[in-house]
Amino acid sequence: MQFLDTAMILAKESVRVAGKLPKKYRFTVGQRLSDLAWLIVDHVKNGNGISNPKNSEDVEKRADEFQMALNILNTSYITTIECAKQLDGISYKDMETLMSHVDYEIKLLKGVMKADKQRYAKQFAES
Repeated sequence: MQFLDTAMILAKESVRVAGKLPKKYRFTVGQRLSDLAWLIVDHVKNGNGISNPKNSEDVEKRADEFQMALNILNTSYITTIECAKQLDGISYKDMETLMSHVDYEIKLLKGVMKADKQRYAKQFAES
């Protein structure tokens, strides 16, 4: 499950970067960055936990969890990274590292969602 591994890497990198922030930003921007990353992991794990949907409701729950992770990545998480950069709280290299993980995770989640849609469309079409 590469998308789960990537979410975990993103969370670990977020904690590392948050710890490097200047003290005045560590408990505001840094804590938010870490919290959002772990929230993404939670949604990815919850979605992955529904690995063998028994009905269309399970398929929808799985898709909803992955969509929540995508929404957080595309909005709050990226905004927090940009805020930290504007405050000169993180280096360009750290920002680039985080954004590459974000881009890869978005790509993976979209791929899983597309594959799920195709896989389960026929299975639950009659439901």
